[in-house]
Amino acid sequence: MLSIYISEYIHLSPVGQPGDDVAFVTWLNEKQISDNTLLIPYPYTPEDAAWFINHCREKQETTGHHTELAIRLATGELIGGCGFHDNNPLKPHQREIGYWLAKPYWGQGIMTLVVNQLCIYGYETFGLARIEAPVFSFNTASQRVLEKCGFAEEGYLRKSYLKNEQYIDAKLFARIF
Repeated sequence: MLSIYISEYIHLSPVGQPGDDVAFVTWLNEKQISDNTLLIPYPYTPEDAAWFINHCREKQETTGHHTELAIRLATGELIGGCGFHDNNPLKPHQREIGYWLAKPYWGQGIMTLVVNQLCIYGYETFGLARIEAPVFSFNTASQRVLEKCGFAEEGYLRKSYLKNEQYIDAKLFARIF
């Protein structure tokens, strides 16, 4: 099974291990995580977790690669997630990334290590030359993570997203290999 070493305390592995559904519901019922991401609903239900785990399995079966990964402690406990989105056949050299981390683990430098390793995985596994990360304009913590990982801000996207019937501006970051 795929396992990507991040540190002696953290690794990435496929979504869908025993207990992942419970961890998703526990950690993703944090409104601030939902507010900072486009697709994570609030409240987060067991049905949402079951759908996502099944979706990850289907994507792996379809693509032959793990595109959504769990961020795990050394014990195997899921504390976050990251992955690649927008596999456009007209642009096979680029993908978009997304990520989240359980609130008790914020501010410890974990996500910077994870995003760096995720980019290397994308370069080596998918042959990516460009990785994009659109971030809500108010999500300064995520912007700092990207900058630390070698992403450059490329633009400001006004009213780029619609969430909860409100338009949200975003900043587009990209890392080139």
